[in-house]
Amino acid sequence: MSDLGSRPGAAQAAADVAFVARELRPYLTDLLTREQVAWQEHVAPWWDPAEALAAYLDGGKALRPRFCYWGHAIAGVEAGPLLLQAAAALELLHAFALIHDDLMDDSDIRRGRPTLHRETAGQHRRHGWSGTPYDYGRSMALPPGDLAFAVAGRLTDALPAPARGVWHEMVQELVIGQFLDLAGTARQDRSASVARTT
Repeated sequence: MSDLGSRPGAAQAAADVAFVARELRPYLTDLLTREQVAWQEHVAPWWDPAEALAAYLDGGKALRPRFCYWGHAIAGVEAGPLLLQAAAALELLHAFALIHDDLMDDSDIRRGRPTLHRETAGQHRRHGWSGTPYDYGRSMALPPGDLAFAVAGRLTDALPAPARGVWHEMVQELVIGQFLDLAGTARQDRSASVARTT
């Protein structure tokens, strides 16, 4: 990757997109396929969360993995499995945040399609399952988000200690920000200090 600086601008711009399409997305697909197999090995009769997460990840711009790619390239380090794991962890953490954020905000649309809890409620409605679609959708959107967070954490276990430190700080800031967003709205605190924190 050290020769990236000598390539034409268009080639540079396409390199991160190619990384996402040719390496990251197949890696995530394989990762979640293996997750479904693990659920089956635990004799789970259904593995909807792994399937739902795989479908959820099939979209979006993957900006965070692309930033990770370019950060790695600028450092002049050769691409390897750790880059792929870090990029996948970032994409999974982002999915976790979006799924939970949509639940907290009770949003209807994400990326031009129904949010995961709305889609899951629709599945409940179509099958005529017991209970209410709304409650089922909200409850059953949590496991895919939790799964994304868990798998992301596993991927970062192999990263170097400095990268893990950054990861832990980022996760902490994400949780604090989500909490303060909701708490500030409920408490009607529109102060600059809270806004800067969230």
